[in-house]
Amino acid sequence: MGIENTVIPARFLTLLGHFVALMMLYYTPEGNVNASIPVVHTQKQFDHATQQLDIAIRLGLACFAIEFAGLFGGFSLFEPAYNALYITCHFVGGVLTCWFLLDLWNYVW
Repeated sequence: MGIENTVIPARFLTLLGHFVALMMLYYTPEGNVNASIPVVHTQKQFDHATQQLDIAIRLGLACFAIEFAGLFGGFSLFEPAYNALYITCHFVGGVLTCWFLLDLWNYVW
């Protein structure tokens, strides 16, 4: 019974949790868009902010597709250092994505 029996499920669960948080953002972007534009805004400003967030979410989904392919393809499945990095990054990313959703962060810089 090696470390893989613990690390691989943890990697899958953190990846899945981060993915679910991103999908929640994909389906409910209105709050973050409204937090990113002035109170009095034009439709053009709203559309531009929505487009920016949509591009960021789609880029994240593309990265998740690559990540899922790497996980299920087994390319880095039995590398403990990589798995620890993936687990840490997806845990932090999932927490920050949920925080972004709940606190309605401004995403325009």
